[in-house]
Amino acid sequence: MRGATKVFGAINAGHGISEFRFQNGVRAVYHFGHQHAELGCLLRLTGEGGMIEILFDAPWLRLRRHGQAEWEVVDTGESIHDDQAIYRGIADVLACLNAGTVPQLASERALRATEIIFATHESARRRGRVDLPLRAGKCALLAMLASGELKAEFPD
Repeated sequence: MRGATKVFGAINAGHGISEFRFQNGVRAVYHFGHQHAELGCLLRLTGEGGMIEILFDAPWLRLRRHGQAEWEVVDTGESIHDDQAIYRGIADVLACLNAGTVPQLASERALRATEIIFATHESARRRGRVDLPLRAGKCALLAMLASGELKAEFPD
């Protein structure tokens, strides 16, 4: 992990990489960050079935299935930061309330994703493996910034 930036006012890792394995044995590699020029995207998920990337600009989303030479662009019909994404999230919550199902933006899903992000920070701080569930403790990203181990890429 290298550097720290601010996105919507929140401190985030500048870029990094994390590998993890799900309980069902599926392994994933999580790359992220603007400063990861070699990657060419904001976020890349790599799994047995292929890769998914979130890009800097439209088109925002693409995937390449295992064994496929070309990327498939996924037309989401929206930006990743515009009002349409917010309205779609609200519509999903309302539809799930009516159907009795779990929304895509449910807190338990957000917590699982956040745990992977915080485990990535903790792994960088420890310089080693981190097992989940992650134990509560000091924020590794903020601790590395405070110690000078990680450099901020934003004005104080």
